[in-house]
Amino acid sequence: MIIEYDNDNKCIRVNGEYLPIREAEGIKDELELAIDQWEVDHAEQCDNPDGHYDD
Repeated sequence: MIIEYDNDNKCIRVNGEYLPIREAEGIKDELELAIDQWEVDHAEQCDNPDGHYDD
């Protein structure tokens, strides 16, 4: 997926296709939520790879 700002036409493009700003904002919000959820799911695994507390 290629996301870019088209300086000539002053618009956002995804894979060369115009993307309305409302759709771009929606994708951004969904991506931020997915990243937050991924970080929560993987936070303990970084310090505790097997997922079990050994104490």
